[in-house]
Amino acid sequence: MRGWVAGLALAALLLANAAVAEDLRPFCADRPGKETPPCVVDVGHAMVEFGVVDFSTSRDGGIRTTNTDIGNLVLRFGVTSTLEASVGWTPLSIAHSHGAGISATSHSTGDVMLAVMQSLKNPSGEGVSIALRPALDIPTQAGRMSMGVSLPVALPLPAGLSIGLTPEIDRVPDAAGPGNHAAASAVVALGIPAGPIALGTELWFATDYDPAGHVHQASFDVTAAWVPESRPNLQFDAGVNFGLNHATDDIELYVGVSRRF
Repeated sequence: MRGWVAGLALAALLLANAAVAEDLRPFCADRPGKETPPCVVDVGHAMVEFGVVDFSTSRDGGIRTTNTDIGNLVLRFGVTSTLEASVGWTPLSIAHSHGAGISATSHSTGDVMLAVMQSLKNPSGEGVSIALRPALDIPTQAGRMSMGVSLPVALPLPAGLSIGLTPEIDRVPDAAGPGNHAAASAVVALGIPAGPIALGTELWFATDYDPAGHVHQASFDVTAAWVPESRPNLQFDAGVNFGLNHATDDIELYVGVSRRF
């Protein structure tokens, strides 16, 4: 599996030697933040999005748990002028729990994500933009496949502000037994231009309707992204998420970089 993903990354990087002669759409990475922008990668081009590190921590009773994801990789490819395909994978996840006489650390790899996104209106993401994005999560270790579909929407506002909406519904495996159940989430995001930095705030809500017990999560997120004026195909980003209830991580911090070829 690692060799397969590495091969895809190498193929995307080899596209860098093709000169970008035509006018491209505005740079539009699917990070930072939980919102999915409805923009589509230009046909014949690729976007490599790399999460350098993602750290989260939570407390349950007297036990503190930290999770660290390293090297999250997402490759997006422009298939047509209105359709893109993407694949994602996290090669290393480290979970550590301590407290109440417990200290344990585990290492794992993430599921493989496969998705397509079909633009329904304005594939550049400019103006009112809408897309449909079905996706699959394929386990690399124990577990069963899950699937979902989201409807990313972007709405422009005066003064360069923007609103982003991402409702999603999923079909996920039951925590116990062979069955499946529904899960749903929604993101409401506000984009704020601040000179060369694009700032954003988000409210995220999610509910897992597992028969063993429903789980409700919520967070308030802050994001920042910078595209250097001299490197219009490169973006650096960072974000922090604050959990709003007990079932959500107390805080999550991450940094990453994206490159268009």
